[in-house]
Parts: sequence; C-alpha cells; structure tokens
Amino acid sequence: MPHIVKKFFALLPICLGAFCSSPILAADFSGAMVMTATSSSSAILSQAIPRKRSINPVLSLLLGDDGKTLADLGIYKKGDKAPYALKISSPENWGGTLVGSDQGAVVSHANISVETSQVTLPQDGKKVTWSGAAQVLSQAGATADRQSYLDAKAALVFDVIVHQAPADLVKVRIDCGYPCLGELDGTTLFKNFALSSKYTVKLPLACFAAKGTNFATVDTPFLIYTSKAFSASFADIRWVAGAANDADAISCDSMVPPVPVFNTPVPGPSYTLFGDGIVNGGFQSNAWSTNGSHAAFALVPGAEMSLNFLADGGDGLFFFDAGTALNLINYASGKMEFEINVEEYGNNTSGLVVKMDSVGGCTSGDTLFGRPAVGQWQQYSINISDLTANPASCFDLHNISVPFGTLPKWGEQQGTKYSVRNVRFVQ
Repeated sequence: MPHIVKKFFALLPICLGAFCSSPILAADFSGAMVMTATSSSSAILSQAIPRKRSINPVLSLLLGDDGKTLADLGIYKKGDKAPYALKISSPENWGGTLVGSDQGAVVSHANISVETSQVTLPQDGKKVTWSGAAQVLSQAGATADRQSYLDAKAALVFDVIVHQAPADLVKVRIDCGYPCLGELDGTTLFKNFALSSKYTVKLPLACFAAKGTNFATVDTPFLIYTSKAFSASFADIRWVAGAANDADAISCDSMVPPVPVFNTPVPGPSYTLFGDGIVNGGFQSNAWSTNGSHAAFALVPGAEMSLNFLADGGDGLFFFDAGTALNLINYASGKMEFEINVEEYGNNTSGLVVKMDSVGGCTSGDTLFGRPAVGQWQQYSINISDLTANPASCFDLHNISVPFGTLPKWGEQQGTKYSVRNVRFVQ
C-alpha cells in the first residue's frame, strides 16, 4: 500500500466516510487534522496529530509517523524490540545466552559479559566487555523479508561509547540464516573513537548486501564479534530508511581491516619448531576436540610427541600454537619437514593430515600427506606451496599462529595413535 500511495498521493481526493474534498497536495498542510466519519454524511474532527513536516492527512494515516513510507526497524532500545532478542555467544555456547530484561543482571561467558549502562539516558544501553572470542547479537527465531529496507537505502544505526579500544579485529555482521551473512570490518571505526565519548554509527545496508547478506531472509540484524579485549556500550539499535544517504553515514570502502603490522620474518635457511623433545620460539603443545577429550598428547622427554585419538566418537587435532605470530614469508618457496611413527590406525583408512593456521583461525586447508607404515619412523617433506594451495581467503604466511597441526583424516580418527618429532621449516 505505501508504494501505491506514494505514486498517486498528489492527486488523491480526501474521502473519509461521506466527507470528500478536492485533491490536496502534501505541501498544503503544515499540521494534520484527522477526520473520522459518523453514521451520517457529516464528519467530525477526531484529533490533531502534530507533524514534523507537511503531509496530506489521509496519507499520514497510511504512511506512518513523519510521513515515512517505511518505519524504523527497532532492534534494541532500553530493551529488546520484538521479534529480536539480544544474546551473547562464544565457544562456551555458540547457540547463545539471552541477555534478558533484568536491568540489574550481568550476563556472562568466560570470554564476554553484558551489563546495563548509560549511553544517552540512564539504563538505555548495554556495556559489552570481551576478553576472548565471542559475539553479541540480536536475533529472531525465524528469518524475515527485509528487502524493503535495502531498497529504501536504510542503514544499521546505533549509538556507541567505546570504553576500551579493540585489541584485535572487530567484525560487524547482518546474518540471513547462518552461514548466510554479510560481514564488515569495524576495527578502524571503533579504534578511531575517543574513549568515553558518544557516537552515532550509520552503516548502509548496501555494504552488507555487497558482502553476502540476503535481505529476503534476515534473522540477525545486528552482530558484533571480536576475539580479544574490547569494551563498548551500545544503545538505540535500529535500521533507518534513507539513513544510508546521510552525510555522516559510513562509507563501505572504509569498513575494511587495517593494514596489518607483521613481526620480523623468520630468517633462513631453516627454523626448527620442535626438536629433541623441545618446543621452540615460545610455542606450546595443544589439542582441540569436538567432545573436549578425544585428542590427547604426551611429551616423551628428549624425544617426540605421542598422540592418541581416542575411540570415543569424537574428532580433533594436535597443534603447536603461541600468542605471538610467526612470520614465515621467507619460507613461501620452502618446505615443512617432520617425522611420523604410527603405532596403530584404528578405523583410519585415508591417512594423516597436516595443516597451518594464521591469526584469526585462517586455515591453510587440510593436506593429506600419506599413510605411513606402522611401527617405523618415516620423514616427510611437503612444499609450502602445496600445503597452502587451497587456503582460506584470510590465510597469510606473514602472520602464522599455528605453524604445525596434525590429525587423522576427519571422521576417521577412532583409535588412531602416532608420534611426531623433528618439525622444522627449510628454505
């Protein structure tokens, strides 16, 4: 209805019940007097509705407050705006924990906490504090068609006060039924804000559309993610039609990751990551499992790392990682070398895998390197170019957080046992 009215409002006669007038232009009215019909042919004055701009009174009923053809989509304003509910999620519970309506409550996971704060008015905002990988989001239980907001050049608008600048990349998303999503990088945006000062952010929906959001199936109209320390208060979160055209709207081109500063490249001709039972360079031994216990490891002093993938239905991997990234760009044309000794394969038939990750969980991809004979040490040498042939788009040899990871092929890990030693990189 609003689109039809928009085309013909200039010629629309005003007819309410038996009362009619000649066509009236929107510009003819500075204040709208709404007329309602009685059972007779006469009309009575019902109420006066103040308007911020001139508008035909009948059209004001059809178009909504301020004569807009599309009302703001409220997301959070001193509380949730249905159908959306604010929640936090993290590795502790990616499904999410609702923030709820209790203004005195502090809702938290190990990596994130949310509490009530003031941005403009008392208790109008939520202060979100990150210490690790986590996200705050507003989400509905089902998707909805919000294409009209994209067509209306709307923007995601919110008020924010930064309390602690982000220590890592900050991602701003609009999701359309995960894994459908559009993601912008807000790191520079939030880092440039003066601490403890209020700002109003306007992010054009078109920026998210260009990054993959399908506005016909939106379920998460607001999401902020980071993986390290960051603290900010958010308030009055909404989508506003036409705001993408405002002079202070953020440009899409500015919502990109900052130019990274890398550590000094590791010199050649070789770099030993793990040798003689010692993990070098500040790295540590680690494991991850789908069930928390599937992948186990034990250091044999002065010798090797013994790996045991339990027959418990899980999947996982072993890896070396560190808080400081390794710049391996000098080894882009080199090789990764290591030795493997398989004790038993369990249900594994496809072989073993090695991989690398750069900061942010950006993987090189899994590389199947073979299925060594049981009971003997065997050396492998893999070209870095082969190891990184099909990486995630964000993978970067300048910024390696996991220089070596290994696992039996995913889905074939039950009861697999093997040992690793002498992991190094050679130019």
